[in-house]
Amino acid sequence: MLDNKGFDEWSKIYDEHVEEDKFPFIGYKKVLFSLLELVEPINDLKVLDVGIGTGGLAADLAKRGCLIYGIDFSAMMLKTAKTRIPNGNFNQVDVSKNYLGSFSNQKFDRIISSYFSHHLNTNQKIDFIQKAINQNLSIGGKIIIADIAFYSKNDFKNGQNIFSSSWDQDEYYLCYKTFSKLLNQEGINSKYNQISDCAGIMIIDKIYQGKSIKEYQASYNNPIKVIKGTKLNTTKKESEWPGWIWCTDSNNYEGWIPERYLQIENDMAISLRAYNAKELTITINEILHIYDEECGWFWCKNKNDEYGWIPKENIELKI
Repeated sequence: MLDNKGFDEWSKIYDEHVEEDKFPFIGYKKVLFSLLELVEPINDLKVLDVGIGTGGLAADLAKRGCLIYGIDFSAMMLKTAKTRIPNGNFNQVDVSKNYLGSFSNQKFDRIISSYFSHHLNTNQKIDFIQKAINQNLSIGGKIIIADIAFYSKNDFKNGQNIFSSSWDQDEYYLCYKTFSKLLNQEGINSKYNQISDCAGIMIIDKIYQGKSIKEYQASYNNPIKVIKGTKLNTTKKESEWPGWIWCTDSNNYEGWIPERYLQIENDMAISLRAYNAKELTITINEILHIYDEECGWFWCKNKNDEYGWIPKENIELKI
């Protein structure tokens, strides 16, 4: 396993090295593209890239409007990343020793890493994830980790045999089924996608609980629902909550959509991510799970597994 000086040297050829499509970088581009799609980049989404390296992925996110924060223990890796993301925020720090350094008290919408977590042993991985969930994830935030990984013990053993000549015994590759059980013991739920023969992506959401302190009646019977890339008409319409745009789709379904979810030109727009404008009717003292927050509203689920938006002012968060 390389130290920070070794990574400083590697930074000179890193981008060429990962293009070779050999273990551990088989399917590297596909893995990073999959991670980017899972981030669901939109304007002003605050993203922390842990082990940012030369900043290739983060630069793509910055082009899509994300606010980039990057940490790495290699000064030369960060130097390259800074040239790619001039408006980024960077911090040289060893996560295994100093967590997020000067970013440790900030909140982020996404905490991501690519080909980094194998430098942390199992206990360090769990400690990092727990801290990130408890200290640094915003409401609706996600941790998305892409790395050398295998779904099951059998997959792991097969990988060990197939890639034996390049397998680094000093690194900590992930067996998802084993690791997810350890996360479950800590009350942390996760999902996993195997992307290539030797890499996968683990996704962890932070879900808050809340209690309704005021009734709310849903306003629209047939609200608009869009997928990424939906073409929309926009209308200037007053709202007591800034940041929302009134939209109509080709089937004349209407509703409010967050402005930062849209690419707008004149009175037309294209949705940058999937979105459902459904609101949720509630009574006082309902217990709710809160999955997202946007411009004065929470996206919630009630005890009947019904989802919808509710004004933040109607809900008391349970921290």
